[in-house]
Amino acid sequence: MSLPADKAPDAREFLKLVEAWKRTIASLGTTIASASGSFIKIPEPANQIVAFIIAGAGLLISFLIYRRDARQQAAAKQKKVETSTAAGAFRGLRRFLRGDELPGSVRRIQATQLTRQIERAGFKIALVTGDSGVGKSSLLECALVKKLEESGYSVAMISNSGELGLSHTTTPDHSLRIEDAIAEISDRISNSRQDKKKPTVVILDQFEELLSRFRNANDRKLLSDKLWKIVGEGNRIIIGIRKEYLIDFKSISRGPDHIVSFEDTFLVENLETNEAEEIIQECARQDHLEFDLDLPELIANDLAIEGKVRPADLQIVCTALSGDLTVERYRSAGRAAGLRSKFVKGVIDITGDAVLARAVLRQLCDIPNNKKAEPARAEEIVEKAKAGAAGERATLDAINSILRELEQARVLTRIDKNIDDLRWSLIHDYLVEPIKIATEEQNTRSETATARLDYFVTRAKTSGGVIPRPDLHLIRRDAPPAALHQPDARRLIRRSLIVGYGVPVAAIVGATFLGVVVVIATTTTRVWQIVDENNHFDKSTATADSFRYVRTTTANVAARPGKRTVLVSGTGMESSRVTAWDFETGAFLGAAFGFVVEDSIWNYDPPAGRLTRLNIDGTQSLGITTPQEGRPNKTTKISSVKGPFVNFETFETFAVLFDTKSSKWVSIDHDNVSPSRSVDTERSDSALLTAVTGQDNETSRVTLWTTGFGQQLLDQRYQGPVRDTRLIELGARTILSFARERSLGTIAIDHVAGENGSAARFSVGETRETPLPADMPMRLLNQPAESSAQTIVLGDRIIFPDSSPTRTIFWIFNCRTLQFEPPEIAAQTAHIEGAMEGYAWMPEDSKGLARIWLEQDNVPRRIEGLQIRFNDRILISRDRRRLVIISKEGGVDLWSIDLDERKARILAHVDGIDNSDWLFSEDDHLVMRRRPGGVHELWGENGTSLGQLGPLGSQVQTSSYQADCRETFVWTTEGQRLEFRRGFNVPLVGFVPERDCPLKLSSLQVSLAKMFAYVVH
Repeated sequence: MSLPADKAPDAREFLKLVEAWKRTIASLGTTIASASGSFIKIPEPANQIVAFIIAGAGLLISFLIYRRDARQQAAAKQKKVETSTAAGAFRGLRRFLRGDELPGSVRRIQATQLTRQIERAGFKIALVTGDSGVGKSSLLECALVKKLEESGYSVAMISNSGELGLSHTTTPDHSLRIEDAIAEISDRISNSRQDKKKPTVVILDQFEELLSRFRNANDRKLLSDKLWKIVGEGNRIIIGIRKEYLIDFKSISRGPDHIVSFEDTFLVENLETNEAEEIIQECARQDHLEFDLDLPELIANDLAIEGKVRPADLQIVCTALSGDLTVERYRSAGRAAGLRSKFVKGVIDITGDAVLARAVLRQLCDIPNNKKAEPARAEEIVEKAKAGAAGERATLDAINSILRELEQARVLTRIDKNIDDLRWSLIHDYLVEPIKIATEEQNTRSETATARLDYFVTRAKTSGGVIPRPDLHLIRRDAPPAALHQPDARRLIRRSLIVGYGVPVAAIVGATFLGVVVVIATTTTRVWQIVDENNHFDKSTATADSFRYVRTTTANVAARPGKRTVLVSGTGMESSRVTAWDFETGAFLGAAFGFVVEDSIWNYDPPAGRLTRLNIDGTQSLGITTPQEGRPNKTTKISSVKGPFVNFETFETFAVLFDTKSSKWVSIDHDNVSPSRSVDTERSDSALLTAVTGQDNETSRVTLWTTGFGQQLLDQRYQGPVRDTRLIELGARTILSFARERSLGTIAIDHVAGENGSAARFSVGETRETPLPADMPMRLLNQPAESSAQTIVLGDRIIFPDSSPTRTIFWIFNCRTLQFEPPEIAAQTAHIEGAMEGYAWMPEDSKGLARIWLEQDNVPRRIEGLQIRFNDRILISRDRRRLVIISKEGGVDLWSIDLDERKARILAHVDGIDNSDWLFSEDDHLVMRRRPGGVHELWGENGTSLGQLGPLGSQVQTSSYQADCRETFVWTTEGQRLEFRRGFNVPLVGFVPERDCPLKLSSLQVSLAKMFAYVVH
């Protein structure tokens, strides 16, 4: 990825500054010589420390001055290209044209959908509409034109309908007539027609400009007649129009045999955040730019308004980064808000006259209505600029020069091509807000600085004095040159500089301060410190029921979108006391007695038959007194909840459920699911179905029910054993698979969702037995659950691993074709654990690529760069972007993996320690190892070591990491919430966090935190 923008300059560039540093080096030599002399002559430790401080301070001052100059040079170079709009994918406010590749898969799909709509036989006219800056013009002129031309259509592309008629006007004052616009439309159609067999598609973009010019009812009538005549000739029309102008289109929407309706409207919306991230990545790749992996998500979230991102804002921000697509550069530039106003400020700066440029831009904005003003001539702009701050400097030549510069920066556009009536306008309305912010801020600062300068000049004439340093800095930065060059002002500023910035005083103070910093820094250590600690399970609040253990889990609750909840359960003989807490803040949400099922707490009172479901905040969301009929006497414990059915533990019957929807008990006896002399039963559940297999010494019985043993769909008996029953959902079809002695049995169950709340309909197929491949061992059909090579379902395949000391054969059964596929043969195999299951292996061919097969994938993926060894253990993160590979020797490798690009690269290698536990944090930003003794070590998602938390009494159950604050939240298995911060143990001060995030700190600690963070980074 790209290097930070403020990195230390290359050492070779230091030679270029030798001449300018002669006097600095001479004084530095004197300092070092005197310090060395004191070090040699006076051996006392105190004087040695002083000598080191003086010498070190001189060197540090020299380096800081050098780095300041280097940064200023880099900033000057950066400023020259800050607002340039390249012809690549990051192009500022320029639209994408023919021949360009429109970024964003969703936009390209929309172009395809619109093309298909145009190709329909009865198609006449369509409106492509959306908000300003949503990307309508790029969609039409780039993607749609390309699709239509590939399909053989002739396309008459009119990019700006407001310019229609300019080349046909014949009036002396060059005023536009609707007849001229209509004539130019006809000419464009004639010039673009290539294939007479197919109709011509006429695209009229920015149609609101044309409607704004011709508001007269007669003009609208002529325009309507022309458009419908074009349609009547067999051509097809696409109109690009802003959403707020749709009501204006009503006057021309009625044709001879068709009225434009909502069915003819194609809405283009702002981008979803994931679309915006994808577009940033595509544009960067098109321009061959490297980028930080976290940057697209950060920019998209910053720009999102109610979950949507404007394409115009996205281009402005990314273009303003000038190819340096790093998180550090983005943050240092002020993030999205700073870059938008910075874009306009940069455009103003490159004109060479910021005052005139601001005046021109504000004249072309209708700021009260937040839209661009009507196009204006240069002479009109000159008159208004002279009446403002520009004054007499606003000459026609100067204004024309500014206009040309702004046109090259793609901020302005020429409206009238006629030399006698040249007009100028903003390219789009979405520039008005950044221009308003940038110019208002600058005007306010300039006026404030001028007023302060006048005050101090007047005061100096009567009572003397100088300008205070804060005001002096503001005046020199923001006051206009004319005010600074006044004789009285120049003398006062010179005197204030001498008094306020005395070089000897600054050097002494700086050297003393830096000496103290050096002494403190040498004795400062970097540590993780607990800044907040709470035990979120209080046994004193429990009932007489003794709690045997405490369990901590996390849940994503529908009532709290985007927020995670920690559930701490104290479990006893009869029930559990559950407390709910906010994952990050530790705020108490509620408590109740019962059993946790997903994000709810269920409780059953057997004597009263009362069934209750509680929300995590302790409020009741369901309370039912179960009917006496069918109520079991000895069932007291809830085992699971699936849909409306609550399952209870039972010893009397095979299954006892309560249907909360129908408020009735459901009891299934062993006789309904097992042979008469049953010795074993097993149950399998899916979202819609429940299968039970019972068998005795000679026969087996398979019964299939809708969820909760509602409707019996199948009751089938087989000779011999039936084992390993599975329900595999494949959309509208579910496959019931089971192992026989020499074959794999399958039954297909199709279901159709019921209409108007009615029950789903099921269709059960016949039993199909697929013989095993000739080489496949029969023992693989009945792997015990504790086996390391047990059967697993990956995607729509059932995998039967056959492991030996030298290789593993994966026998694959396709649940869609109901056939065995050619097996995968692996030389080195590892089982994937963690957020999802799967396998990784190296093929027998030593030159082959590693394979990874996860439970969500239908086929394995070939991964370039990944290495797997026999008996490795693999943990995968929830976002499927990181792997921890643990060898049997204990060594650990942290990998970054891109399953879509099918590539992997190693991030870090960690020496092995026996009996260590590894886990990913809840947000996947952290990798954590628990060493023997409870010491927890941390690594960031890029493989960087983050230090260790020190010994903890219990294991970490869940955690998260905030890189901005260098903050780690930890929840232990015993309900403790620990908040760690990384920082420094500073002598005489105490712990100082590395980042200035909200904490109860003194002003001294805050200052030291900023200083040490700057030194470290």
